[in-house]
Amino acid sequence: MKELSVTPSEELDLLIKWLGPDSARQAESIKAASASDHVGGLHKIWDRLDVRYGSPELIEQCLKTKLANFPKLTNTAKDYERLYELYDILCEIQFVKNNPQYSQVLGYYDSSTGVNQIVNRLPHNLQEKWSTEAIKYKKRHNMLFLPFSLFVDFTYDMAKWRTDPSFHYAPQTNKPSNPASVQSNLRVSTRKTDVSTTDEKQVCPIHGTNHDLNECRAFRQQPMTERMDLLKKNRLCFRCCSLQKHLQRSCRENIHCNICRSSKHPTALHIYQQDQNIDTYNGSQSVNDCESEKIHEWELDNISHVSAIYGRTSHFQPCANAFTVKPESIFERTPYDETIGPSIEDKLFIDFMDSKKKTRVR
Repeated sequence: MKELSVTPSEELDLLIKWLGPDSARQAESIKAASASDHVGGLHKIWDRLDVRYGSPELIEQCLKTKLANFPKLTNTAKDYERLYELYDILCEIQFVKNNPQYSQVLGYYDSSTGVNQIVNRLPHNLQEKWSTEAIKYKKRHNMLFLPFSLFVDFTYDMAKWRTDPSFHYAPQTNKPSNPASVQSNLRVSTRKTDVSTTDEKQVCPIHGTNHDLNECRAFRQQPMTERMDLLKKNRLCFRCCSLQKHLQRSCRENIHCNICRSSKHPTALHIYQQDQNIDTYNGSQSVNDCESEKIHEWELDNISHVSAIYGRTSHFQPCANAFTVKPESIFERTPYDETIGPSIEDKLFIDFMDSKKKTRVR
């Protein structure tokens, strides 16, 4: 200010102009309070700025924040240019550290604890180079701790080395010396083909158990449209319904229907006849009504008498959609229910004998 030959009043105006918003507001307040004594007001402003913004703890926190906000550099030309930005921050720390008022607060930068926080933001190759440089310096000067100025000078040397155009080399390209190796780099396009392995676990898509669809009763009870949709969804063969996935045109299985003995379709795709819902025993409507209005044909080789209702025998296999009813709600029990009734032939014979007996009596 002495070189500019400005008055204390003009110095106050320059401070208010170039200070920050908060500090400028405080400077204006002090100027207004000391309107008659500009020299005293100027000293008060500098004291206020020193107390509010010049404490060692505040300066240390400000410098630490700058280092924490600095990004980690990578091994690229663009990041190497940012080494100068890091160098400027380190120079600021060094200048403040040389001030006896702040030397104790910033003294930990002379140890590995403070320097390693900054080294971690360098690329890996520069970290290795700094380690080599530090070991040589310790050995040469027989020291346990490195001065912070050594790391500042190292950062400046690396910034000059990495940004010097005279050390920019063209990238090396590996050209094959053997012409035959060029042929190996040619692109070959192929079509994807289906690959079937026998190691795949073959399970029923309905139950998830290890049995074939030709043996799955639940699959045969579904309508034909649902059966075909299930085969298409699981990419199974429409010809043999085998769990070994293959196409119908490549199927070589010998198909055979165990129900109708046909060789034109497998058992899983057997078409069932319409159920008449008539009890063949007494001509009345059957209680075991199939919801899908289909019955299952029985085989001559596997005829078995199945107890259908209260001991009544039938050659038909029981339907999966059968439902049970309480006999008390439909039938009325009598004392003669448990007795053995005569057959139709016995009844005809008894009626015949009764008629003959009546004829003789007459």
